[in-house]
Amino acid sequence: MKRLFTLAFGALLFTACTETHLTVSSKKQPTMPYTRVLAVYLEQACDFSLFDSTAYNICLKSSFLNADGIGLRRRVEGRIKKHLATRGTIVLQSSDLFDADNNDYSYFRRSIDSLHIDAILMIGLRSYSHEEHMTMAVNPNPATNSPYVPAQPYKTLNAFFICDLINTKSLYIPVWRAEVEEKGERYTGSNGLNRKMTKKIAESLKLSHYVAH
Repeated sequence: MKRLFTLAFGALLFTACTETHLTVSSKKQPTMPYTRVLAVYLEQACDFSLFDSTAYNICLKSSFLNADGIGLRRRVEGRIKKHLATRGTIVLQSSDLFDADNNDYSYFRRSIDSLHIDAILMIGLRSYSHEEHMTMAVNPNPATNSPYVPAQPYKTLNAFFICDLINTKSLYIPVWRAEVEEKGERYTGSNGLNRKMTKKIAESLKLSHYVAH
């Protein structure tokens, strides 16, 4: 029983040390919520202060050409869709539309128009690292028959992502920009934007009325 308490207390202490922060750096008041949003996950953070064909070719096209990254893109964009989509806003995944065979800028613009996408949410990885830690060893207790539990290594995640929401009617300037950061979350081997970060992003966009409820 004491061992269970020790492990539970350790897990609670660990959870209390984790932090997920989202900071909105700029935003424009929306006139109406967006109803069809394209989610794009990038394994690099790009400067979308001016989104044009050059920015597209440098950032988005290079990501779409990376066939090895399609699985990660699909997983992360699926998380974004799960938390962001509502009855009033449909979220589409770039991994379902653009790949190594369908990626040029004219195709991208035609897809935006034909699918009536009115906003693009782009999330790019700025930094991603792990910190090594050791759990505390638990000594045996003859009174409760609890065995010795050796110290175990584990990793925590430090991740930083840049988020841009762009109105497709005026593609050049983002209407909402934010940074989301994760510190202390236990690393489980799953890369990319995690569930806690996608929830933070979705909550901010919903509270700011960019997403229809």
